[in-house]
Amino acid sequence: MAQYGQVPTTEGHLHSDSRFATPFSDSSSSWDAQTELYAAPHGPSNKEFAPIPAQDTQQLSSVAPRAKKATRRPWLLAIGILSLVVIIVIAVVVPLVILKHQSNPTGGSSGSGDSEGATSGTSGSIVTMEDGAKFTYRNDFGGDWTADPKNPFGPGGKAQSWSKRIGTEEWVWGQDVARGVNLGGWLVTEPFIVPALYEKYVNNSGGTPVVDEWTLSVAMGKNLAHEMEDHYKTFITEEDFADIAAAGLNWVRIPVGFWAIETINDEPFLVGTSWKYFLKAIQWGRKYGIRIYLDLHALPGSQNGWNHSGRAGSVNFMYGVMGLANAQRTLTYLRILAEFVSQDQYRDVVGIVGIVNEILWGTIGQTPVQSFYNAAYEAIRKATGTGSKAGPYIAIHDGFQGPVPWEGHVLTFELLQIRI
Repeated sequence: MAQYGQVPTTEGHLHSDSRFATPFSDSSSSWDAQTELYAAPHGPSNKEFAPIPAQDTQQLSSVAPRAKKATRRPWLLAIGILSLVVIIVIAVVVPLVILKHQSNPTGGSSGSGDSEGATSGTSGSIVTMEDGAKFTYRNDFGGDWTADPKNPFGPGGKAQSWSKRIGTEEWVWGQDVARGVNLGGWLVTEPFIVPALYEKYVNNSGGTPVVDEWTLSVAMGKNLAHEMEDHYKTFITEEDFADIAAAGLNWVRIPVGFWAIETINDEPFLVGTSWKYFLKAIQWGRKYGIRIYLDLHALPGSQNGWNHSGRAGSVNFMYGVMGLANAQRTLTYLRILAEFVSQDQYRDVVGIVGIVNEILWGTIGQTPVQSFYNAAYEAIRKATGTGSKAGPYIAIHDGFQGPVPWEGHVLTFELLQIRI
C-alpha cells in the first residue's frame, strides 16, 4: 500500500518513513435475519364435551366448572406461546434489520452512526481519526469526504457541490473560484497568533526575550521537541479541515519554515517535525477536497527581519554578510519542495508554491529581489519541467510595491501568480 511517508532531503532524493503513514482500518459486515414461523396449537377435542347423563345431574354444579376450565387451558397456553414467539422475533429481528440498514456494502456512510472503517461519507457521517477520536462530519453545501486505505492517492473529497473534486477534476484558474484561509501560527509560530505557547517561556531561566521562533526554541531547551510537536498536533487537526470545507472554503495556505527540511550550525529550530504534519495536511486536504498553497514563509537569514520569518532583527537574505549564501540555501529548499509536490500523488492537492513571504524590497533592493525571483523560478521549473502541466503554480510577493515594478519582468514566466 502506498504511504504518505516520503521526506524531502537536501540530497535531492526522498526517504521512506513509515511513521508518517496514516493507519486506516477496513471492515465490512452484512446481516441476514432468518425467522422461524410457529403454528398455533389446535383446540381441544370434542371428546372433552361429552353429554352428562341425567342421573348425574346432581353433580352438574360441580362437574360443569371443571369441564369449562379444561376447555380454556389449551387456548390460554396457545396464546401464551404465540405471544412469547412474537416477543422473541421482535427482540431478535428488529435490531438486526436496523444494523443492516445502517451498514453500507460499499464501506461508505451517508447518515448518522458509527462508520469506523468507512471510506467515504456525506453530511451526518461519523469520521474516525488517526488517534481513534471521532467526530460527525457536517457539510450543508453538498460536500463529501473520501479516504480509501487501499488507494490513498486516489480520488479524494469534494469540499462543496460547486468545488472541483480532488483527483478527478482539474482546477482551472480564471474559471474556478478559490475561497481560502491562511493557517498561520501552525508550522511557523508567531507570538500574536499563539501567545499561550510564548507566554509560558517569557520568564525563562536564560533570561532570553522570547519574541520569535528562534528565541522560543532556545528558551524551550530540552522541552523543544515535546512542546513543539504537541503544538503541531493540537493547533490544527483533521477536524479543522472538515470544518474549513463546511465553512464554504476550498483552499488553505500553509506557511512552513526552512527548518522543515534542515538546519545548520547554531540554528535552534526543531528540524523535520513540521514536515511530518505538512504531510498530514496533504492527506486531510485530499480527504475533504481542500487544495493547498505551500508557502516558504521563513527563509535562512530572515527575508524581512520580522518575527514571522523565524528570527526578528536584521535582514540577512540577499543582503548582509551571509545574504548570498542564505539565498543559495533557499534555492535548494525550493527545488526540493517543488520536486516533492510535483509527484503524481501530491500534485492534485498542492497547487501553489510560494517562494518567499513579504520580502523587504526597500532594504534588499529591486535588482537583488528580481534577480532572486528569476533564479527561484528557474530552479523550480528545472525540477518540474515546463508547460501548462508542469508542476504547481509559483507565487511571488510584490514586496509591497504593487504590480507596476513587475510589468514586463515576469511576462515569460509560466504558471505564475503575484501576491499583491
